[in-house]
Amino acid sequence: MRIPYRSVRQRLGASRQAHYRTNDLPPAPALIVRRDGRDYLGPELRRAPPSWLQRGALFAVLSSGWLCFAQAQEPLNSAPRVLPEPFVAALRASNVPLSAVGMVIQPLGPGAGQAGPPSMSLNEAMPMNPASTMKLVTTYAALSLLGPAYTWKTEAFAAGALRRDVLDGDLALRGSGDPKLVIEHLWLLTQRIRSYGIREIRGDILQRCVTWQLAKRRAGTHKIQVRNEVSRTGKKMYKQKGTGGARHGSRRAAQFVGGAKAHGPVVRSHAFDLPKKIRAMALRHALSSKAKAGALVVLDSATIPEAKTAALRANFAKLGLTNALVIAGPEVDGNFRLAARNIPNVDVLPNAGLNVYDVLRRHTLVLTKDAVEAINARFSEKEAA
Repeated sequence: MRIPYRSVRQRLGASRQAHYRTNDLPPAPALIVRRDGRDYLGPELRRAPPSWLQRGALFAVLSSGWLCFAQAQEPLNSAPRVLPEPFVAALRASNVPLSAVGMVIQPLGPGAGQAGPPSMSLNEAMPMNPASTMKLVTTYAALSLLGPAYTWKTEAFAAGALRRDVLDGDLALRGSGDPKLVIEHLWLLTQRIRSYGIREIRGDILQRCVTWQLAKRRAGTHKIQVRNEVSRTGKKMYKQKGTGGARHGSRRAAQFVGGAKAHGPVVRSHAFDLPKKIRAMALRHALSSKAKAGALVVLDSATIPEAKTAALRANFAKLGLTNALVIAGPEVDGNFRLAARNIPNVDVLPNAGLNVYDVLRRHTLVLTKDAVEAINARFSEKEAA
């Protein structure tokens, strides 16, 4: 049987109206009752009235509890109990009972510690558990330790030397939860940093130079076999039509087992260009980092009479060298080189072999006097140029 669309809609509408009528909530009870010009706490829900026996027991318990609490607690100085009319109206609008509100209004200012009774109080002796107790604790600690006039700061630290408006290092920002650090204040912070002469930040110089060195030393001999290098037949697999399968030719194709590889690595050079000024700046920064960290040792010379590893290891132990890079001068002494090559974590290079990667790779940098003079002459010539 077909039911007209209008009758279906009317039935659904009637059922929805009946549902809404049967599920209406009762009106909210009056939590604050006004009598004789004052506000009192009213009943929260209308339930069956208690019997006279229950009322008497409740009255006895409340009376004894009030007497015990009054004897144990020292009452505050009396304060007016009449609440302001706007405050009571706000509580009434929010359905907040007076029993859930506790407050003490005490004037502050000079001599507040010797002030008299509070100007207003409500349920000041009633123990309560606020919803966010730790907020009150942290706020009190912040006001006591930091003061009401404290402002959060965002600090900037420069890790490197400033040369000709260029910062040879990183610029670190340390925040402290400043809620007012908006985009405008961040822009002002960058302008203030620029006012100190910082126009360019080169914090990735060491990383760029190390990556350049490691990429340049890669062999690049990785290679796969392409189709003309695979040792398989090039004959057509089967006839072009009539097999019900796809049309294929050579078995050297990449989709077949034993065939070629598609888009694989080929022989190439991984080296890339890095400006000479960046390389010199990175070496200068690496040497400065070793000197700043106290990991720089200067020797008169790096020579030994005999190529004995045990003797050289004993000399290194006296100096406390367990992981070091030794720059021995224009040429490395033969005995020193032979004795040091069997000591782990110790590298020996001439002046020409000084590089950023090896300097950062070892904990201590050992230089001879000839190496120091060569480094000074090297950087002096570049600065003069």
